[in-house]
Amino acid sequence: MKIRTGFVSNSSSSSFVAVVDKEAYEQMKSTLGPMALAVLEELGVGQTKAFGRDCVIYEVMHGNHSWTDWVDRDKIGKNATKIAATQDKSLAHMGDDEWQNLYEAEEEISNKLRDLAEQGLGFTHETDF
Repeated sequence: MKIRTGFVSNSSSSSFVAVVDKEAYEQMKSTLGPMALAVLEELGVGQTKAFGRDCVIYEVMHGNHSWTDWVDRDKIGKNATKIAATQDKSLAHMGDDEWQNLYEAEEEISNKLRDLAEQGLGFTHETDF
């Protein structure tokens, strides 16, 4: 199930929340690139039971008071480098704009969680305000 509410064309902030099946989430994580995994590790997820299943909860804010206001970019970068080494992958495709790299990594996470919701393995809620 996917729920969207309150889209406003000139909004300055938005929130994204996903509650997805824990097993599906773990499988999805294995498809993420090193930077997305490092961002996900920094942002973290919660755990709950929903619909009789073990689930994870992921939430993020964009715009004013965004998640990028409080994350440790250096820590994410170092962690992404470590993850890339363990996956035998390179971060060479990353650009020089570290903010853009962070946003693209978070977008990868959100898009894959939306995909899980569309497959009936959870739901997402997005609000602009």
